[in-house]
Amino acid sequence: MSEREVGTLVLLAAGLAVLGATAWARRGGSYRARSWMYNPPPPSHSLHDERVVIFGGPTSGFGLLAFGGILLPPESFGGLVPEEVAGLASLAGVALLPLLLVPLAWWVLGFIRIPDAFYPRWAREVLDDRRRYPQISPDQPPHPKDRPGPGPG
Repeated sequence: MSEREVGTLVLLAAGLAVLGATAWARRGGSYRARSWMYNPPPPSHSLHDERVVIFGGPTSGFGLLAFGGILLPPESFGGLVPEEVAGLASLAGVALLPLLLVPLAWWVLGFIRIPDAFYPRWAREVLDDRRRYPQISPDQPPHPKDRPGPGPG
């Protein structure tokens, strides 16, 4: 296996891992997965956590996949990947990179507010609670599903 093939595999695996971790955090099935919304409210570091999960993770994951597709050599992995597939993967990667500039800018420019539509449904409920009950304490009102360990639901 050539160095280019190994590099391609590393980029593709890293991209899939980042997308998987982001999907896990957005789904919010456990207390740990929801913790990015329960850090201290803005303007502290939780805004950074929210931006990473909403824009940074998908942008980084798809960017790594795009670079992996661009670097995919023709007739690689012992002829497993035909030339046509490698060419299409390269074209898809080149087409995807400019599209990622919009979420990248949104992720980096912290003064741009994130619309509620980008949040998962459970996180929108947390945002509504933040707006309805502004708190000095960094803790949000507890929810039975947000306690560590086995619980209801």
